[in-house]
Amino acid sequence: TIIIVLLILILVTQYNRKTTTFQHNDQPLTIDSYLYVREYKKQLIKNTTDLLDDIGVKFVIAHGNLIEFTRGKPILHDDDIDIRFDHKDFEKWKKYCKDPKDSYNLAFDNRINSMDQQLKNGIQVHLKNFNNRDQLKTFPNMNIHLDLVANNIKNSVWMPYDIDFQKRREITYLGEKTYVPSEKDTHRILKKEYGDNLFWSYRKPNSNTEFVG
Repeated sequence: TIIIVLLILILVTQYNRKTTTFQHNDQPLTIDSYLYVREYKKQLIKNTTDLLDDIGVKFVIAHGNLIEFTRGKPILHDDDIDIRFDHKDFEKWKKYCKDPKDSYNLAFDNRINSMDQQLKNGIQVHLKNFNNRDQLKTFPNMNIHLDLVANNIKNSVWMPYDIDFQKRREITYLGEKTYVPSEKDTHRILKKEYGDNLFWSYRKPNSNTEFVG
């Protein structure tokens, strides 16, 4: 644990030279805020994975989170989770939305009652209660959320995620079980979204100020 904290301290110290706040929040990026965001995201991943597995909805982590997994290193200012799920399972998700269960400790925005809005732009998910088992310093005013978006949605924010959900991989991300696309789909979709050339590649950080979805 001490080694992990020291590594985080080094990373954050180096990162703070150029990037001082989180992607979706004005909160300064510090050891305390990073550890809080990481633990919040960890709980979001676990609870959402449990929910979607239980109702039979196939999904993968996507965008910036998929880059983190592929690189094997964190994007320190990334303060949200992106999940794309198989649109073929939308009816299963729709059925859950009609009678959401409290057992997953998840809160949904008002799109929970509008399938039309969800089909256009997905839905945001938060924790009902943050489990502060490690007695971390908390930042309750931060908006840390999970975007849950069907893979066929296409707009100015979301690109279509045309992957084979039958070939997804079970992996560990933020210490929790979840899923990513097949290796072939992963590299294809990240190259399509972020590029892979001499000047920029999803495989390596472009600079300490990169911002990805």
